[in-house]
Amino acid sequence: MEARKILAGGEEWQNVGEERMRNIAHALSDPVRCAILRVLEDGPIRQLELVSALSKVLGKSYGSAHVRYHLRLLQKAGLVGAMPDPANPRGKVIYKATDFRLQVRPREQPSLQKWVPRTAEEFLAGLKEILGRGEK
Repeated sequence: MEARKILAGGEEWQNVGEERMRNIAHALSDPVRCAILRVLEDGPIRQLELVSALSKVLGKSYGSAHVRYHLRLLQKAGLVGAMPDPANPRGKVIYKATDFRLQVRPREQPSLQKWVPRTAEEFLAGLKEILGRGEK
């Protein structure tokens, strides 16, 4: 269970568990998913428009199924949300980046202490370890 707390000023913080951290790390480990997040920084977008924008950003053609796969992984990590498209009532959705900031506090999350980095190399090694355990 992820604990939520409201800080002074009304800002909401949520402690995430190791599985969620693994999902986030996995989502951010792929250049296509990172490019999707960059495109979504400009605001909500339909999938077909996202496919076109992504192809321009990466200089390579991508199909809808490929982009949909990456969107599902980003949604699983909580980095992307979907909402009904008001202009198209036939079940179409618009994707948007969620307002998500990550702050690792190992003292509050002992299970994360073992991979909190002191150097960039330690960070990359820890990320590889987490991704290795999450993939089957």
